[in-house]
Amino acid sequence: MDGRSGKKQAELTQALHALETNPSAPEELRGLLRELQRHQLELEVQNRELQEAQQALEESRNRYMELYDFAPMACVSLDVNGCIQDLNLTGASLLGQNRSYLQGLPFTPFVDSADVGRFFGHLRQCIHGETVSTELRLRIARRQVEVRLVSAPLDDSGSQQRMCRTAIIDITELRQMQVRLSLAERLAAVGTLAAGIAHEVNNPLAFLMGSLGLATHALRAPAPPSVDPELLALARHHTGATQALEALTQAQEGAERIHDIVKDLGAFARPTAPPGRSVNVEQVLELALKMAMVEIRHRAHVVRDYTPVPEVIADSVRLGQVFLNLLVNAAQAIPEGMASRHEIRVRLRASDEGVFVHIQDTGVGIAPDVLEHVFDPFFTTKQLGQGLGLGLAISHSLVSQMNGGITVDSAPGQGSTFTVRLPAVQAAPRSPVPP
Repeated sequence: MDGRSGKKQAELTQALHALETNPSAPEELRGLLRELQRHQLELEVQNRELQEAQQALEESRNRYMELYDFAPMACVSLDVNGCIQDLNLTGASLLGQNRSYLQGLPFTPFVDSADVGRFFGHLRQCIHGETVSTELRLRIARRQVEVRLVSAPLDDSGSQQRMCRTAIIDITELRQMQVRLSLAERLAAVGTLAAGIAHEVNNPLAFLMGSLGLATHALRAPAPPSVDPELLALARHHTGATQALEALTQAQEGAERIHDIVKDLGAFARPTAPPGRSVNVEQVLELALKMAMVEIRHRAHVVRDYTPVPEVIADSVRLGQVFLNLLVNAAQAIPEGMASRHEIRVRLRASDEGVFVHIQDTGVGIAPDVLEHVFDPFFTTKQLGQGLGLGLAISHSLVSQMNGGITVDSAPGQGSTFTVRLPAVQAAPRSPVPP
């Protein structure tokens, strides 16, 4: 109740009291004044109820605005031209701008250029009275966000302009999860294929290795005592037996390498934790370098930078495969014909965290958008038919199984450095010297 109504009520009360105390006042006039007083009291009660209802409505509106502003999904109101008329705080946060700045601006600058047509088609359907859902991509601060738009017509009787209320649901993480599940399914299929290949190759490989072993043993067999060793060596040299023996030895080494690869395929199909054994990292590195020289010699020269390191707990065959993959990748990042200008530096270091192997090249480097996917299965920048994109993925898996880690540091035009960390063998504690 304000001061004016209170003053009027006081005046009415005084007038009524004066009439009641005045015996000459007509009875009808006194009854009329009492009726006016009763109506005024009723109006005051109604006014108080109206104020309470208005306050409750305001509180309800404030609660609604809080729920709307801080809803877990972005909400935006669009007009027929696709301009933002209203949005909640979640929507402003998603778009990366202040809400007052966004109001009145077109929504299309945030839509990926390839999806602008789909956005306007979605808007037209909603404006014409349909509730529609569309998936498209947004470009926000140079970052691509995949969203689902769920829109319904906005019935606002106070406005003659047609509006569209749209909920924007971020499905980027959902899509990434679906991609990872798809890759897992493909890896399972590759694992099954690898197991079959290993089984099919093992039989002829065993026959090949056995035949090579028998031929090598026959050529190396010692001559009878009655034969002069010098004459036998001269005869073997002139008949080509020495060259044949060298060729057979190299073929046997290649067959053993195929055997190791087949074994790795089986391990990839049915991964198990490798047994912990002490391995000399330098020896495994040298063997991998020897095998990778076919790829390296026409592209770069090798620089060895070794320091004494302890042995590591690893599987020598799998570790050799990791080093071979990294060395071949380093060589293939360098164009052929300029071996004198490029180098592949292999460094061996040790610290309290373990043993570190750095394989650094002076190749073309890796772009930032590619760098984050280099260890993903089936991701490759090579031309079709030149690789499946499994080398680094398998290497990462093998190093992880050996309780190690593998990282990469690269920039376009500045080469790449792959670092492998392996757990070192703990030195046995010395027993105290007795007094």
